[in-house]
Amino acid sequence: FRKRVAQLHHDLQHYGFTNDTIRIILKGCFTINPQTAAMKLCSLEEALDWACLHLTEELPALFTDTDIRAAVAAVSSGANASALSVIIGGKHNSNDELLWG
Repeated sequence: FRKRVAQLHHDLQHYGFTNDTIRIILKGCFTINPQTAAMKLCSLEEALDWACLHLTEELPALFTDTDIRAAVAAVSSGANASALSVIIGGKHNSNDELLWG
């Protein structure tokens, strides 16, 4: 089990994740069966899926688009949909909702 954890840690580091982020990922995708107490470590693919679904700013540049990073930063700073449409090239309606597509 320790070898698998070490290998997954190494693989995630290879993709550019920091040690702190790797700990978050491992905690997030690690499961214990409550009936048998069996531990299950996620695969690399499952770990990357979990990271992309649950982490935003912690993702290495390899997993994000520059425009998306700018949009996330804008949303974090309170920008409205009009500002976001300029950043990511989207359109917005009269209610200032961002329209995709």
